[in-house]
Amino acid sequence: MAMQMQRTSFFNPSQTGATVGPAGRLAPLLALLLGACASSPPLPPIDQPGVVTDANAAIRCERGTVFAAGQTQGRLSAVWCERPDGRRHGPYLEWWENHQKKGAGSYRDGVRHGTWTFFLPSGQRDSQIEYVNGEAVQR
Repeated sequence: MAMQMQRTSFFNPSQTGATVGPAGRLAPLLALLLGACASSPPLPPIDQPGVVTDANAAIRCERGTVFAAGQTQGRLSAVWCERPDGRRHGPYLEWWENHQKKGAGSYRDGVRHGTWTFFLPSGQRDSQIEYVNGEAVQR
């Protein structure tokens, strides 16, 4: 005996006699998406020592930017966010061949901005440099 699958929807206005505009038909989908975003676990601070185990989950990009990745000698070694025009904007994380963090900070409109932290291959913190609009400033 063959089983038949029936297509269902979250809300069928014809079942209730209600009329729903385009925004109303999107409400269940938006609720699912927003719920998924709200339940995402917090990321560990990128300026703290540690091993990068999952490059795809190492950073989160803000609205209007996309996730990007780079290679060194044919191996994935950095992730960052960038705007559609290719300018880096948001978090940046790079790691050594042994997956220990190498450098972490943020870009704003294509230049370093804020505190950047650098690490030794052992994972020990090496230095921190403060940037304002791409210029290193005294700390």
